[in-house]
Amino acid sequence: MITDANILINFIKIDRVDILQHLRVYTFYLPEEVYREITYPAQRLVLDRALKNGWLKKIVITDQNELRSYAKYKRQMGDGEAACLAIAICRKWLMACDEQKKKLISRTV
Repeated sequence: MITDANILINFIKIDRVDILQHLRVYTFYLPEEVYREITYPAQRLVLDRALKNGWLKKIVITDQNELRSYAKYKRQMGDGEAACLAIAICRKWLMACDEQKKKLISRTV
């Protein structure tokens, strides 16, 4: 499952990033673009700890189809959302985000 910054920030705000550890049916990934969006030092510290503990895994877009999709989506939304959507669609992964379905779909069509 790929996750957007807002989802991670919400877990960080309630001090419950550890929940991701207990959802063993999923592996949570975040693109480098999402990682860069989380800039508050305290939030970044929690994020880095979750990465170190393996609750989250960072990935980089390298596939050409993902890169093309990312470039297309980036014209309509933020870097993190665009990266998540490109990966989710190309890899057929689930995506955790807080966008409304209609809003997200209308941006990608």
